[in-house]
Amino acid sequence: YGYDRIHPESVRGSVPLDARDPLFFWESRAKHFLKDRGWSEVMSYSFLSEKLLEKTGVAPASCVKLYNPLSLEFEYLRPSLLPSIFEALSSNEHKAETLQLFELSTAYHAQKKNALPDEPQMLSGAIMRKVSEQDLFREVKGALQALGGEVFGARAHELSFKKIEKGNHWIVEAAGAEVYLGKARLGFF
Repeated sequence: YGYDRIHPESVRGSVPLDARDPLFFWESRAKHFLKDRGWSEVMSYSFLSEKLLEKTGVAPASCVKLYNPLSLEFEYLRPSLLPSIFEALSSNEHKAETLQLFELSTAYHAQKKNALPDEPQMLSGAIMRKVSEQDLFREVKGALQALGGEVFGARAHELSFKKIEKGNHWIVEAAGAEVYLGKARLGFF
């Protein structure tokens, strides 16, 4: 048709406002809060090997398996961020006596057959330091309370902790706690 035939016109109307996802705001706020307190952010792949899943106590059958993985190291989508955090701790433990690592990213939970997985945002962290179990428990609980104050603001008073009586593959029996906001379970440590 030709550019010379297009008639120039002024833009009419108002410039659209920048629509921002509130999730990004809270994600950024949590990341900055942790970084400002000495935690290092880990950014790992969303893929895990069967070997790593089994090593960290996760049944591969419960995970989303890729039909055409790049390699056996990238065969499954991660159901949790913890295997990646543990792997990062393991590969860096000889470099420092103290490590505080966190990752805020997506996990993948299998749904019905041929359905897309549920993709919740999760926050995972790990501390490696030579201190007593009680001191470490108090430190993590304090960090979670402070983070709760930052993220939940006025609702932070609803944050509560319940001792875990029966261990699972992540928690040694009677050594962990579940975290609640009101009646909603947020996670565990």
